[in-house]
Amino acid sequence: MIIWLIGLWCVLEGPVGQIQGRVVGLPADPKELTAQLKDTAFSAPISQSGEFSIKDIHPGTYQLQIRQNNVVRLSRVVTVVANQTLSLDLDLRAAANYLETVQVHAVSRTDQSLVHAPAAVTVLQGEDLYLGESAGQLPNLLGHLPGVDISQTGTFDFNVNARGLNTLLNRRVVVLVDGRNTAVTQLGNQEWFALGLAPDDINRIEFVRGPSSALYGANAFNGVLDIRTKSATELAGGTAQFGVGENNLATARLSWGQALSDRFALAVRLSTFQSDQWEQSRTAQDPVEYAGLRPEALALNRTTTNRAGQSILLDTDVKSWAASLRLDYQATQDLQFSLEAGTSETENFVGVADIGRGHIGKVERPFYRVSADYRALHASYWRTERNTPEDEYFLASGGQLWEQSYDQQFELTYQHDFSDVWQAVIGGSAHWQDLDTSKPGDPTRRQSSISQPVDSHQEALFGQIRYQPNAAWQLVLADRFDQSTLHDSEHSPKVAINWTPQANQSVRLTYNRAFQSPSFPDFFLYAPAGVLDLTPLEAALEAATGVPLPTDFGLTPVVALGNESLRVEQIETWELGYRGMVWGSWVLDCNVYRSEAEDFVTELLPGVNPNVPSYQLPAGIPEPLAQAILGALAQALGPYYPALALDENGRPQIVLSYTNAGAATLTGFEFQLTGFLSPQWQVEWMGTYLDFDRSDALIEANAPEWTLGAGSTYQAEHWQANLKGTYRDGFYSAAGIYAGPVPSYFGLDGSFRYQMGQHWDLRLSGTNLLDRDHYAQFGGAVIGRMTQLSANYSW
Repeated sequence: MIIWLIGLWCVLEGPVGQIQGRVVGLPADPKELTAQLKDTAFSAPISQSGEFSIKDIHPGTYQLQIRQNNVVRLSRVVTVVANQTLSLDLDLRAAANYLETVQVHAVSRTDQSLVHAPAAVTVLQGEDLYLGESAGQLPNLLGHLPGVDISQTGTFDFNVNARGLNTLLNRRVVVLVDGRNTAVTQLGNQEWFALGLAPDDINRIEFVRGPSSALYGANAFNGVLDIRTKSATELAGGTAQFGVGENNLATARLSWGQALSDRFALAVRLSTFQSDQWEQSRTAQDPVEYAGLRPEALALNRTTTNRAGQSILLDTDVKSWAASLRLDYQATQDLQFSLEAGTSETENFVGVADIGRGHIGKVERPFYRVSADYRALHASYWRTERNTPEDEYFLASGGQLWEQSYDQQFELTYQHDFSDVWQAVIGGSAHWQDLDTSKPGDPTRRQSSISQPVDSHQEALFGQIRYQPNAAWQLVLADRFDQSTLHDSEHSPKVAINWTPQANQSVRLTYNRAFQSPSFPDFFLYAPAGVLDLTPLEAALEAATGVPLPTDFGLTPVVALGNESLRVEQIETWELGYRGMVWGSWVLDCNVYRSEAEDFVTELLPGVNPNVPSYQLPAGIPEPLAQAILGALAQALGPYYPALALDENGRPQIVLSYTNAGAATLTGFEFQLTGFLSPQWQVEWMGTYLDFDRSDALIEANAPEWTLGAGSTYQAEHWQANLKGTYRDGFYSAAGIYAGPVPSYFGLDGSFRYQMGQHWDLRLSGTNLLDRDHYAQFGGAVIGRMTQLSANYSW
């Protein structure tokens, strides 16, 4: 129906405008230089003198890109008015108008220049992307950004967050790949190894820091990471890569994109890698990896015995492959479609969660995506799935887990410019989730981690209004209403004032509110955790009283249960930021913020679930005897006495569950100073300070107080080099069963590319180049150096 309406709208034509432009700072060889309106068919060649003209453009706001050989050299948001000509003067020199020409989309769901963006945001493109060259380790390229927390807890296990409150399964940042949410359905975390993306596949990455639920809803608690891959026409040819590296890494990749006609373009991506992992076995028979770790029940890389008494081998030799196919269709100059399908499969991954480490025998992640754009209207549908056809083991307990799940979403957004002063973005979405944790092929569908199969849905409406009375001032108001079958309805307001006193200088003041929904296990967990033998206590009471008791204690089960009455976690943030050109060719970006967060979901605790009836003695027991029995139980169970409850049959059980508790205040400062010393040479410094004040001793920021970094990028005619170092303070880490100190450390990362002729280039990239062993969160693996050398052939 939506596609039909878009098609009908296509026939409605109105008055048009045009763009006349002049480009200065042209490269020595200006061949193949074009001006193009992004995501449309409107384009024009740029002459040797730098002039161009694009005609017959429908009124609206567009992103104008200056391209050379399909590489974006400059980008600027423009507004075309009916029956008028927009005149532009553009400068390709890197530092001339950096903040005006670098464009962002994720902040407001509409294209705008970086200087006018009403949020703390960092854009990565070009050479900056190659720090994530190592297969399966894309998050490494984010570790040098201000305010960003990258916790590498394993060889391919990463948690990406911003501004503290880190966990071992982070869900506080929404990660989107071409608009598709890539989170795991059951736990909400990311499986970065399954994305199958390399720097050559990525057009740009935008990291919006701070609460962002006003436009993105649940779990945009600390920000949004928006990854945009290259379209088929942006790939414009093929790249084949073969690489080797430390940890017996071997990788191969193929990316190809081609215009099949004036309307159709096709892209294919294939990738695979194999590698050892740093993860070590942690049973009582193994050497201690570092002090404070608890022994695990199951061993790695040697024969071990599961709960059923079977001999199993949990190998840590990771094998992964990914494939995708994308078709782009340009129906008219204004209407375009994009369809993509892909999948990935990974074996023998080891990761860390709050309840301990897990070994995934095999995980499959198919996905589908379709989108349609007509002028200012965007419609999209996506679906991601997760299947574990082989056993997944909890190493600490020996328990097993399976998952067959999907997430799918339909979304519609529309942007309208009422005038040069007013602009609005409105939208709505419907989201469905389904989770089944039974063993594949089990006719009983007995669940491995939740009480029963779960399906849920969420619906949302959102909107943003931007009022810009003149070139200096901008007011942004946004809000989003989310309703869900999992929790109470939420609304997430946003207010921003942006002052631009002169070109390339801006000051902003913002207020944002956001929320994070509890995970499916938080709501629906059902996990038998053993039995407690209370037979001796019952026998002692009967001996003391001389009468048989109807208490029926015996072997009392211990059960971990979810809490369907949980509330969402909340955060409110006030932020003051500055972004501007200083000292001629330097860019300074700094932010100070104060956040109030509350209603954190706790770890498993006794006596906190209102849906579980508290223990009551059978009727008919005299009051003095009843008090004696309860007193004996309290003495025997100690702090777990509140966990004594009744099951659905009225029998005693010990229940641990989750609740909401605590509040915290986070005050922080971030800065990044970037210097364009020449067209080839760029240097940068960054720093982050985080102060954490809590009302509950169980809550930790799990992040360093100080993070400092510096880096340099140099691009010559045939080679490019990138070197960045980061220092992180030590801190105390507590998440689930893991608690202990994380020492401070300094890491040095780098990349080098050398172009050998027209088709070949060599690449060397590495993280932790000084090979300083460290761990980023307590409970995680000891991280060593990881380097990769690859040869690439492009055509």
